[in-house]
Amino acid sequence: MLRNGERVSTLSEGGRDPHQYGPETPERSRLWLKYGLAVLMSILALATRLSLAYWIGSDRPLLILFHFFIIVTAYVGGLGPGLVSTVLIGLSVRYFVLPPVHTFSIERPADLVQWLLLIAGGTLISVLSGMLHRSRRAAKGSERLQMTDRKRANEAWRRYELLAGHGRDIILFLRRDDGCILEANLAATRAYGYTRDELLSMTLHQLRAPQTLGQLADQMAEADAHGVLLETVHRRKDGSTFPVEISSRGETLNEIRTIISVVRDITERKKVEEELREKEYKYRALFEAANDGIFLQDPTGFVDCNERGASMYGLTREEVIGRSPADLCPERQPDGRLSLEVASEKIRAAMDGEPQSFEWQSLRADGVPFDVEINLSRVELRGSAFLQAIVRDIADRKRAEEALRASEGRFRLAWETSPDALSISSLKDGTYLDVNDGYTFLTGYSREEVVGKSALEIPFWADVRDRAPFAAALARQGHLRNYETKLRRRDGETRTILISAGLMRLNGDRHLLAVTKDIEDIKQAEEALRASEEKYRYVVENANDAIFIAQDGFVKFPNSRLEAISGYSLEELTQRPFLDFVHPEDRATVASMHRKRMEGEQVPTMYSFRGITKSGETIWLEISSVFRMWEGRAASLNFMRDITQEKRLESQLIHAHKMEAVGTLAGGIAHDFNNLLQAVSGYAELLLQQTSEGDKGFRALREIKRAASRGGELTRQLLTFSRKVEPQLRPVDLNIIVSDVRTLLERTIPKMIQIELHLASDLNLVNADSSQIEQVLMNLVVNGRDAMPDGGTLSIHTSNITLDEPYCRSHQDVVPGEYVLLAVADTGFGMDKETREHVFDPFFTTKEVGKGSGLGLAIVYGIVKSHQGHVLCASYPGQGTVIEIYLPVVERALMASNVSIAPTPLHGGDETILLVDDDASIRDLGEQTLRLYGYTVISAPDGESALEVYREHKNRIDMVILDLIMPGMGGALCLQALVEINPKVKVLIASGYSAEGEHEKAIASGARAFLQKPYELHEMLEAVRRALKGESHQEPLRA
Repeated sequence: MLRNGERVSTLSEGGRDPHQYGPETPERSRLWLKYGLAVLMSILALATRLSLAYWIGSDRPLLILFHFFIIVTAYVGGLGPGLVSTVLIGLSVRYFVLPPVHTFSIERPADLVQWLLLIAGGTLISVLSGMLHRSRRAAKGSERLQMTDRKRANEAWRRYELLAGHGRDIILFLRRDDGCILEANLAATRAYGYTRDELLSMTLHQLRAPQTLGQLADQMAEADAHGVLLETVHRRKDGSTFPVEISSRGETLNEIRTIISVVRDITERKKVEEELREKEYKYRALFEAANDGIFLQDPTGFVDCNERGASMYGLTREEVIGRSPADLCPERQPDGRLSLEVASEKIRAAMDGEPQSFEWQSLRADGVPFDVEINLSRVELRGSAFLQAIVRDIADRKRAEEALRASEGRFRLAWETSPDALSISSLKDGTYLDVNDGYTFLTGYSREEVVGKSALEIPFWADVRDRAPFAAALARQGHLRNYETKLRRRDGETRTILISAGLMRLNGDRHLLAVTKDIEDIKQAEEALRASEEKYRYVVENANDAIFIAQDGFVKFPNSRLEAISGYSLEELTQRPFLDFVHPEDRATVASMHRKRMEGEQVPTMYSFRGITKSGETIWLEISSVFRMWEGRAASLNFMRDITQEKRLESQLIHAHKMEAVGTLAGGIAHDFNNLLQAVSGYAELLLQQTSEGDKGFRALREIKRAASRGGELTRQLLTFSRKVEPQLRPVDLNIIVSDVRTLLERTIPKMIQIELHLASDLNLVNADSSQIEQVLMNLVVNGRDAMPDGGTLSIHTSNITLDEPYCRSHQDVVPGEYVLLAVADTGFGMDKETREHVFDPFFTTKEVGKGSGLGLAIVYGIVKSHQGHVLCASYPGQGTVIEIYLPVVERALMASNVSIAPTPLHGGDETILLVDDDASIRDLGEQTLRLYGYTVISAPDGESALEVYREHKNRIDMVILDLIMPGMGGALCLQALVEINPKVKVLIASGYSAEGEHEKAIASGARAFLQKPYELHEMLEAVRRALKGESHQEPLRA
């Protein structure tokens, strides 16, 4: 408790323990001043001695003079500064005062003795001063500590007394201002699930259930002012809540206004109260709803009864309360015993814990006796013992029993042999007089369980609401035949029954004779038949296929799916010949197939044909037909589905496969072209390096080199078409690309389509692949052309635009910043909303089958996204279409890195390189170039030869230049084998085939770089140097 009190006291005083965090900055400053004083006094002592030498001479040391300065230093600074001053003065005296000066040796013994006395005296003075300083600090610290300890101990003791005075309940000390928990006892940690440290870092708000926080401020104010006792809900660490009773009051502790709260968990009390209320409610409901009379009695008489009990005696409830049992019975029972005497015996036995059940003769208020059955038992209510009497009027049962005995001989045979359930019940209250074996078999109740009880008490009715119409019809007609309802058996099973009933008199009273027949099995069979028909109808109506019967050339019993496919109503479908729905070109085939099936010939069960909808649209249908007899005549059961979309996708897939084949062919051709262009370009570059601009043939060589470069660009475009090339991003001007594409468009777009360009004059550059942007433009223009079969205007716009935060929040994956807008607009027929939603989906097209792959805008979308761009489509029927493409402006750093600079000097080397290529001209070119720059070259025409050479000379070979596509063992397999031989082998892949991902695969397999053919010779030389240095490049190297 003392440490806790210390923590609160420290917080309340707003201070901190200076020993907890180390010396303060002023202490360190004073320490430096003390040692500075030691140095200063040493210098002053030496200066004083040297000054005196002018008057008294230097032959007298006067060492006693230095003790004065040591005493001052030690007195002010203590032990450390005093010792420092002693050492400094001793060294100064030896060097500057004692002869011989300016040396540390002492020649005269007397001088040595004086010097040692100086050191000893200074040391003694420092030690004594240090002891004096420590004793002062100890005295002051002890005084401060004693004052703090007394204050904290008093505060801790006060809180301890308060906590101990509240027993085992939760005790919380709360700061009035903000509800912070200043102290909590052990009971609080157990109740809330927090540790004590956790509680001391929390506020009361965190312990209250959220729904009670609105009252917290007022409650704390009231507790502070007057004290308060209230109930609320607190919350544990695990989030669960529990009801509490809180007694709070305000106190001032250590000048802090504090709320002291004693919290009691009243969960069990609340639970007991709730259980008690529930039990009382149930008991009262049962008490009032019972068909029997229920009485409660204490030694003074009846204290309560239900309405049934009071009416049984012809009294009101108020008239019963206060009476004794003797007031409700005759003086003697039928056996002659005094009623009071017998009742007293039964009551005493019941109150002693022995329940009593017996028949009794009671007396109504009008003096008429009647027979009852009484059950007595002792009950405990609110801690007191009461006698409970349950009274049942058995007068009718007595009369029924007599009637039953009188008629037993006449009806016993029929009664016992009837398979149906027979019962006789009183019409007055519905209690059964007798039931036969058929009844017990049907209901599962024994005769003893039924007789004397009503159908409601058993219970007989599965739905008690069926009883009212039964009783009404019976009262109206006097008899009832085949009334269908359900009964509930004793085991809970419900059965469908037919009741036939009639009224009869027994001993002058009206009774009901009922014959009950079990028809559950019949109903189940009927229900199974209905369910089967319903399932069939559900399947037919909800099938994805159209289902119908074709007979005599007409459709019969069509489902709703046929209505949806054809566009005709169900009525129209059944009134028109089926062939009217078939395409004219396919009618003969469909009619022949149906005729042959009806004649028993073997024909395909499933086939497809074209149909005509009500709107005149041609659709593809697939039908599956089977022969069957329908109403005595031949017919076919048909399942038909719309396969128009499948046909369209099939056509698009075939077209896509063709495009893939063309692309593969284009990729192969491009590889061969690249090899040829590499040889042309390489040899031209070699010759250019050996000639100057004024030499004969220089211009021709330069044109050859340029032609080879244009050929390389052409093959790259061919690879772009086949989508087997990596995008080459560099800063480009979209205006230039648009202008170049326009020249091509003017030769390919029909003359009735006018092309308009609206290009911004100060357009920013974008980081893009020129070939792919050209492909985007071509795809958009072709779509615009197809949307204007009768001519129109095709507009291409460029502009600079800024996409701000609000725009980007409403468009997914768009980053705010500067963009270049490229927009292609046409004046065609436009698109509706549904078409716009799918316009960028692969294989989605509105063109006729065979006239579009559905990939054009999907490719546009993919290219734009690969450029970190954003694409939108705006179109409305009859208003044309605008496709807007937003490409991010190139960063200045990236722009600078892509700006062409003067070629850097080429560097060669003396390493050995293995050159592997199946093209002899490429090998020869490579050998010449590499040897020209000092390399030793070993060549191989294929992968197998390369592996043999490498195994033989692997210690000499520093690097391998490997073609990717070669006959026999390809470059990929050769690379794997080289890595297996030497995991550290340096391999540079050089290939004219650049399928998507090939260079990544090569790098992943162990290559250092990927060089795309055709390449400049300086590119190869730079790539070789980088690879030899151990640099690895993830992107293909190109000019």
